[in-house]
Amino acid sequence: MSETTDLAVPDLNAPDSESQAETPVPSVDLNAIFLSEQVDRDELFSIRKQIFTDDKLLDALIDLVDSLEDSVGTTDKASARKALQIKLGFAHWILNQYSQAIAALEAACPNANAEYFLGLIHLELDDNKSAHDVLERASKKEDNVDIACALIEAKTKLGESEESLKALDKLLKSNGASAEVHYQRGIALDSIGEYEDAIASYQNALDVDVSHAKSAFRIGFML
Repeated sequence: MSETTDLAVPDLNAPDSESQAETPVPSVDLNAIFLSEQVDRDELFSIRKQIFTDDKLLDALIDLVDSLEDSVGTTDKASARKALQIKLGFAHWILNQYSQAIAALEAACPNANAEYFLGLIHLELDDNKSAHDVLERASKKEDNVDIACALIEAKTKLGESEESLKALDKLLKSNGASAEVHYQRGIALDSIGEYEDAIASYQNALDVDVSHAKSAFRIGFML
């Protein structure tokens, strides 16, 4: 996303004078995240982990979705509307509103970030062929480890584990400090019955990032 957009988004952190005394602010500054020119993927994942355990954050994001939808409908400039649709797609994805997220992100394509999150949604819905195709398009637009790992996950789920392992061997040379790369290698090894090597890869992921929950779960499941 390269466009700077003017969003008609209310200041979610500034309650009006009547409610200022009793209305707590959300735990996350959604304005700062969604109004930035380049939305940080890690921040989106962090919000998604919190959203259904933080009522104030949930309400704030629902308000933000309404504002983004209004802005999409009233923005004439194509580039600005595309940037708004991408952010609207992110917000719907965080809320697990898959059909709305897909519609918003597809409207913003071609765009690597939109295609990456479309791929994640298709993976979550077990539509692995659609995930593979859209992530492959994203990978041609942006050389990024997140996109590469998601594409490899799609290949593994489609039964292309050997091809996944070859891609991961190359990826490890340049991204050995990525827990997700080690995790995806574990998944690919797991899928072909190489369980000891899979556990070692999950452990490598935890060595890189002790909080990598997916690797910890896989080790606990397999032992």
